[in-house]
Amino acid sequence: MRSTLQRCLLLLMTGTMVAVGSVAARAQPVGAFKGHKGNVVALAFSPDGKLLVTASQDMTAKIWDVARQMELKTLAGHKGKLNAVVISPDGKTIATGSDDRTVKLWDATTGKEIATLADHLGPVSSLAFTPDGKTLAAGSGDRMAKTGQVKLWDVASAKELATLTDIRGFVTCLAIAPDGKTLCAGYATITEQPAEFKVWDLASRQLRATVDTSRVHYNAMLDMKFFPDGKSLLTSGGRAEIGRWDVATWKYTKLYGNGGPNHAVAVSPDGKVVGAATGAGWIGLWDAETGAERTMLRAHPGGSGLPSLYTIAFSPDGRLLATSGLRAEVSLWHSSMAQPWAALEGHSGPVLSVAIAGDGKTLASGGADKTIKLWNRQMNQIRKTLEGHEGPITRVVFAPDDATLASASTDKTVKLWDVAEGKPVRTLTGHAAAVTAVAYARTGKVLATASEDRTAKLWDAANGRELATLEGHAEKVNDVALSPDEQTVATAGQDKAVKLWERATGKLRATLEGHTGPVRAIAFARDGKTLATGSDDETVRIWETETGKLLQTLNRKRLSHQKSYPFAVTALTYAPDGQSLLATGTGGEVRWWRTSDYEEILVVKVRPGGISSAALASDGKLLITGGVSDHTVQLRPLFAR
Repeated sequence: MRSTLQRCLLLLMTGTMVAVGSVAARAQPVGAFKGHKGNVVALAFSPDGKLLVTASQDMTAKIWDVARQMELKTLAGHKGKLNAVVISPDGKTIATGSDDRTVKLWDATTGKEIATLADHLGPVSSLAFTPDGKTLAAGSGDRMAKTGQVKLWDVASAKELATLTDIRGFVTCLAIAPDGKTLCAGYATITEQPAEFKVWDLASRQLRATVDTSRVHYNAMLDMKFFPDGKSLLTSGGRAEIGRWDVATWKYTKLYGNGGPNHAVAVSPDGKVVGAATGAGWIGLWDAETGAERTMLRAHPGGSGLPSLYTIAFSPDGRLLATSGLRAEVSLWHSSMAQPWAALEGHSGPVLSVAIAGDGKTLASGGADKTIKLWNRQMNQIRKTLEGHEGPITRVVFAPDDATLASASTDKTVKLWDVAEGKPVRTLTGHAAAVTAVAYARTGKVLATASEDRTAKLWDAANGRELATLEGHAEKVNDVALSPDEQTVATAGQDKAVKLWERATGKLRATLEGHTGPVRAIAFARDGKTLATGSDDETVRIWETETGKLLQTLNRKRLSHQKSYPFAVTALTYAPDGQSLLATGTGGEVRWWRTSDYEEILVVKVRPGGISSAALASDGKLLITGGVSDHTVQLRPLFAR
């Protein structure tokens, strides 16, 4: 449904929420349609979601079975690259637009050509059916003459109804209002002339308005979508801004933005979410009313300055997302990351730590209000409130068997609680200042703690006996972790250093230096071969555990629309399968990196007030975070493979 200059984002989803997301939060596709010999530049789901139609630069379109990810038909006959594809509202007819200046109509069941609609001004770059499916609009243009046109065709008879002209550029996108009364056409001027779009009354074919969009899109319009209620129009173009226009006045009322020119935009069926796809390969989602960013998903890396993400389509049930970029295939994704976060309210102060039991049924949160909340995951309700600490709770963590919960506090103690009864079992004392962190060994036999007294300690989890004191940091110790084989203890310090200790002897093995700010978070990879550390210097560093060698420095990528707010890393967590690493920070974001190449693949905006901690369920299906300013625990379900 788009030219190679830009691709329309299709929103054919029913339901209440548009969703862009990842599989197990890894931004890995769950399937792919492979068979084209050229870039896939446009795609569309059938109204029932059972079929996907793709258009390619290899001059063919293909019909796919979505469930089986199998090719059903190849639509061949065009003599030029395909730029656009749409399916009629009744799902019976497919229309394709090509560089050969024609539109072809195809039977969606048999794949046979029905008719060829010719005599377009230039390459056909965009198509749109009216809601009743009786009329097809086709946009084209002559790049050399810098003019464009829109032809209206009667679908049943394949006869031309009208030609709409007075367009000062190549038509790049079309949109027909939900009531079928209004047609909008956007175009690229290819000159220094301002970007604009035309508005026609479909019944009379009279031009109603020419809307100047240069303040938002410079000299190129790339995509447009009506909101479901027909009262607003969403547009994208050559600049990073996405414009929302009031249909009654044609004045823009809101701007959204992301990290580069937007090649496609979408509006959720309920009008609450705005989505965009960029040439840099990112998919962004924003709250339609507030403009707050919800998600940035790395879908297709860019290259050679060319647009890497051409088009996106949502399945009608909203469960799948299809994307295509600089490749001859279409990727399928589960949809989850744009779903609203569920907020668990109960703390009267900042939530400083969160944890998920291994079975995923119980959540724990520790707060500045000196209490620990145990939550029933299914009911999203407080199951028990644990009281006994005399200071804020800095860390909560479940034992490997889920029977015991350990809590650290500024009152200088660690308490062990019986999860079933909600009663204290033991109190560990010995630190001379606030305890900042507590961690269990994989077997559950040993506990490690970190403290503002500049030490870390090891404890026998069964009887609470102190086993060792690790001294060496020049300032307070912010975090502690035990390697999977339980042979190494890692500590993160306010002194910007990371230290590795032999658990058996308590001897210092290595000091890892490189961070330029206090180190606040630390996590061993699932195989224990690498260690991740997060700092106030806004970086995550990856170290080789055996040698202490620095392997990677992960810098937070700021997209052009983002404000320069700090992202001091507050927590690090590896996904259960070890294929991704997530970091939370003071900027209120959760950021994912793929561990195979440490490419940043996902950014989820959670809350502006900052995130103190995060936890992933052992099956990868749930992410929870603790909020600093809103005093809530927030949950988001994820899809797992």
